[in-house]
Amino acid sequence: EDKATKRSRDLLAVEMKEDSLPDSLFLDQSKRKIQTSKVEPSALFSKLGHFLPLFKKSNEELETRTQAEGADSVNIEVVEKGPHISMEVFLGVSDNPDDGAAGAEPVDVDADA
Repeated sequence: EDKATKRSRDLLAVEMKEDSLPDSLFLDQSKRKIQTSKVEPSALFSKLGHFLPLFKKSNEELETRTQAEGADSVNIEVVEKGPHISMEVFLGVSDNPDDGAAGAEPVDVDADA
């Protein structure tokens, strides 16, 4: 056993004191032995395996673009000239009955205008 493996075992060792762990952790409360088993890979784990490399690649492309074109080229708060939609959304709960939110009327937006 090499030094790193021994160190890992030492760090992972759990000192078993009487009544130091709740009974719910033990399959057999009379023996108070912790039993573990291998967990099969889940669908989420599989999806992460596909997503994380794409995420890494995207971050690398973002870093390259930032270095080449400057931070404003990737800043979503910087709006280029030309037609765009500006939205301000506020979420929250108001305790003030006079703030007008409770009696607010819905607004119809004409997409053709």
